[in-house]
Amino acid sequence: MTCTHLVDRVGGAKLRYQVCKFSAPEYLAVAQEGMERFYDLSNGRSAAITVKKDQISCIVISPFKVK
Repeated sequence: MTCTHLVDRVGGAKLRYQVCKFSAPEYLAVAQEGMERFYDLSNGRSAAITVKKDQISCIVISPFKVK
């Protein structure tokens, strides 16, 4: 797992949020200020979790090869 912060502009204001990337998790559970999300990722792919403006998102990252 690796985590970092990103910055976006929303309505002209800077919004800083955390992004965490997981390599091949089976399951992910995220709890943030009373909200809970559970993700079943048993396909062995990488995933990234973000929490932006109290919105939890999970992005599944497909494997790819450069030929």
